[in-house]
Amino acid sequence: MAGLDGVSTTSSGRPIGKERAALSKKADGNGTFCCVSLWCIWGRYYYRFHKLIGKANWRKYTERAPAAKVLNLPRLAKYYAELKCIDEMEHVSRFLRKMLPKYTSHQLVLVAHAFAIAKLQDKHMMEEVARLVEPQLSEITPLEMAYASTEVCHYTLLGPVPESQGRRLQFEAQVRVQQASEGQVRLSGLPGSCPSFLQLAELAEAFAQLKFQDYSFLEMASFQAAALLREGRAGPTPPALALLCGACARLKVHEVQLFEAVLAHVAEHWYDYPASCLADIGLALAPVMPTSEPVMDVYRRMLSQIRQDRDTLSLRQVGTAVRFMAEVDHKGEFMPGLAQVLARRLMDLRDETKECYDVARVAEIFSRRCIPLRRGEEAVILAELCSDEVDEGYRDDRVAHALPKWAEKRLREFSPHDWDSFLTSMSRLGTSAEKLTQLRDSGPPPPTEPATFSGGQAARAALAARSTQAEREAIAS
Repeated sequence: MAGLDGVSTTSSGRPIGKERAALSKKADGNGTFCCVSLWCIWGRYYYRFHKLIGKANWRKYTERAPAAKVLNLPRLAKYYAELKCIDEMEHVSRFLRKMLPKYTSHQLVLVAHAFAIAKLQDKHMMEEVARLVEPQLSEITPLEMAYASTEVCHYTLLGPVPESQGRRLQFEAQVRVQQASEGQVRLSGLPGSCPSFLQLAELAEAFAQLKFQDYSFLEMASFQAAALLREGRAGPTPPALALLCGACARLKVHEVQLFEAVLAHVAEHWYDYPASCLADIGLALAPVMPTSEPVMDVYRRMLSQIRQDRDTLSLRQVGTAVRFMAEVDHKGEFMPGLAQVLARRLMDLRDETKECYDVARVAEIFSRRCIPLRRGEEAVILAELCSDEVDEGYRDDRVAHALPKWAEKRLREFSPHDWDSFLTSMSRLGTSAEKLTQLRDSGPPPPTEPATFSGGQAARAALAARSTQAEREAIAS
């Protein structure tokens, strides 16, 4: 249809295509023609869905701008993750996928970090982040820890061979460390050009969580740690050394040079190590290092320090200390009383519900150490069981034949009263007189006084015989 001045318009009076652009250029000196004429033509239907909402209530309609263009979505996703709003995270991820190519490396790392906090695995999102990211040195560790937390092992991102664009994380860290050690990079002139030792340890911990064995990287980190410890330079802190040793142990990479250097440093500076770090280092080194006397002396000092600072251990750290103790002290003779101290600390933290530890392994260790304490009660339990079987009228020749054999192997565990009660029950269950005589001769002697918790028939018979003999002697005299 024809509109103002012969301009083609739609049914609503809005100019079409090039006519709209040409009409916008027609204006007087003040430019009033453009504003007035255009508003008269299509101003009535400026708001979207105007026909549906009506002319009277057009203010109730708010035209929404695309949220992806006006919000910092990576930061918003991080806040949603910290608040555990998983539904909102999934809603935001729709806009994140479209905006990923426009984000900087810092924002891409923040996106991965948000998914790591929420423990939300989105392989497509992490794949796009790995394809687009160009991480700086300070962003390498958070990015890799994010992949480790979401359990997404991106081998192209983590592999040992550099690609054309240099996205391989540990290769970049390894090259910079080697250049710094060879003097090619002066750290004083280029601050931040070489990763710190803590960053190397965190990279190794991320590799351990992903079960990614990179022997060259771990060898380089071990060499750096041994050299820094030997020369007495700053860098290897106790938490960083504990992280690196634990990562090597979990990946089954036995860096003996690193372990020896750490043990030597612990032996000289044990007072600088927290109890939690000593437990982590001991758990990593004890299954690998030989049990020579100097090494055992270091272990003894470490366990002694853990025992003194047990009040600083959390629930997970108590579990680590218990496992370290089990690797060194198999029979409870290496450090007497340590198991009871750790068990008491474990009971103090029994109401802690926000921390996880290896419950099965800790229970197994303590149960093995409690077996000798419970073994003396087995004889009492057996005597009571036999007495109950007699009272219930239970008769089985197999039981009467098997229980005496079991009792003969554990004669030392029976007290005189329990042995007397057991023999009385066996006689009532049908054991032969010959077998009972053999058991009575091989076991402890009959008790001199009756017991209230057992049958005590033999003791009563002995007392009756002695009283009868005393009466006869008195009458004869």
